[in-house]
Amino acid sequence: MRSWLSHFGFKGNQLYLTLIVFTIAFVYAIAAWKCGNIYLSDSFEYVVQASNILNHQSSYCNLWQQELLPEYWSLRTPLYACFLSFWYIWSCPDHLIVLYQLLVQAVAFLWLYRISDNRSKKFFAFFVITLVLSPVMFISAGQIMSDWMFAWSLFIAIYFIFMFEKNHGIIYLLLYNFMLCVAVLIKPVLLYFFVINFVIHLYIYYNNKNKLVLALSILMPLVILFWSMRNEKLTGVFHYTYMTTNNLYNYNARLTLEHKFNVEYADSAVTEWRKESINMNFHDKCLYLNKQSSSTILEYWHNYIMLQVRGMAKFWLDPGRYDIVNFLPQLDRGASLSFFYQWDKFKWTGMKQYIVGVGPWFILSLFCLLIFNIIFFVAVISSCKKLQKSDLAALVSVVIIMYIWIMTGPIGNARFKLAVLPISLWLIGKYLWTTNRSQTCNRPLEYQED
Repeated sequence: MRSWLSHFGFKGNQLYLTLIVFTIAFVYAIAAWKCGNIYLSDSFEYVVQASNILNHQSSYCNLWQQELLPEYWSLRTPLYACFLSFWYIWSCPDHLIVLYQLLVQAVAFLWLYRISDNRSKKFFAFFVITLVLSPVMFISAGQIMSDWMFAWSLFIAIYFIFMFEKNHGIIYLLLYNFMLCVAVLIKPVLLYFFVINFVIHLYIYYNNKNKLVLALSILMPLVILFWSMRNEKLTGVFHYTYMTTNNLYNYNARLTLEHKFNVEYADSAVTEWRKESINMNFHDKCLYLNKQSSSTILEYWHNYIMLQVRGMAKFWLDPGRYDIVNFLPQLDRGASLSFFYQWDKFKWTGMKQYIVGVGPWFILSLFCLLIFNIIFFVAVISSCKKLQKSDLAALVSVVIIMYIWIMTGPIGNARFKLAVLPISLWLIGKYLWTTNRSQTCNRPLEYQED
């Protein structure tokens, strides 16, 4: 079998990695098919949005036959639902879509390893361990969720900026900006990156002196402007996504009140805001919820900062308990409530009940994932320390990682880290254990003027 695969370019570590990656994808596919839950609460909105695209040519993300509420016109950006709707044209079941997602992700990881240009045994071992001990990455592809697609869209954008750096073809910079547009239409967390992206283009222009570079930087804000104008036409409010308001009051402000007071107080405050806004028009509702949330965060800013720091720590260290127990409900046994929720509400009593309820083996598994996440974070930091200022693709990678890391804020967790996991793994391969690089590219990749 090895001899047969070698004819297709799979040699040495790549052959073993191919077998490992597809084995992992197969295991998750079987788990999803036989005993897994391929839906989260967000999945319903994606599924009905895809159905509405097919049946009503609309990206409204709630049941069409119910009263059409303005927030559901803009709650979800459309691209992942468009992907689903393509499959629904052929009446494909969701489990088949999940199988396709897992296969695409397996191929994507093989591609990432191939272009990392690092053939050292240490990086190979680290790469494999990352795949095994990052279950949320495969769980995401094993569910009707958009996170895996968003992550690879960002990585493909980095690949194109890498190719621009290497070959100086303006077409690669165009493709880089195109993939950023794709990414922001998958998940709105990238909304404000267009400002940073303009600064990146100024830096490129300073070295390149090609005015097309500056022109390409407007593609992403044009897409955001178009979608915001579409939302204004449907809702009467100029905005990119209602998710911004939803996250502000339902997560950021709520968590701030939980941290300052307690869970019951936070729940009652948010419930009261909803009651007050229920009879308002959409414009006034958004203003009211944004004002209440912002004033709460500003009043208890020190609590919010502590939550921001905690969320940024969870971003890298969270072992993914929530995603694991939702994918495999058989492992739940009380693990559906988070560690921090139990601590915030019940303190040490809650911790004791949590550990007893979850069971020692699951706790041990989560602890092993936590230890690896610490190692992975240290590897990312070590890579950044070796960063070369002339390496444009690596610089942009670090900027994207920092942006996503900061923007997820208090709600940071393992699923949000998925957005930057492929990029982080590529950075690690680029700067760590590089004594045994392949001979596919011997030229330096520093950015140069044409």
